[in-house]
Amino acid sequence: MGKKLRPCDCNDIATAKLLSEQGIGFNEDSFTIDPSVVILKMGHTQVRINMLLMKRFAEWYLKEQEIK
Repeated sequence: MGKKLRPCDCNDIATAKLLSEQGIGFNEDSFTIDPSVVILKMGHTQVRINMLLMKRFAEWYLKEQEIK
C-alpha cells in the first residue's frame, strides 16, 4: 500500500496534483482544493475558505459531543 495524502495536507499546487481527486461535485455544487484555500461552489455562489479554517470547521462538524 502506498503513501496517503489528505486534501488538507496540500500546501502547494505540486502537492495537490499528487492527489487522485482534487475535488468532488454533484450537479452544480462542488468542493475543490486550490493551494491554501477550499473552494465551495453552490449554484452561482462561490466561497473561498482558508484551508486551516476549513479543517477546524470539519473537525468540529465530525467530532462527537456529549448529549446534555
